[in-house]
Amino acid sequence: MTTMSAAIPRRIWITLEATEVIELKRIAMDHDADGAVVFFREIVAPRLRAAARQRGLALDLLTEEESDERLPG
Repeated sequence: MTTMSAAIPRRIWITLEATEVIELKRIAMDHDADGAVVFFREIVAPRLRAAARQRGLALDLLTEEESDERLPG
């Protein structure tokens, strides 16, 4: 039996502070699309980049120059 470890997706977990969780809940309850984009760009994306760098994951997919801040996955 052969294991295909390259096919297994990698996951990164990030930690949110209590105030960030509250803000995320507010965004979801208000269906605030603009707030969600800002939250992603200012909170989530930088932490994902930092965690990816720390783990040696491919950063060519996580460049900070991308205008729409799209990350894979």
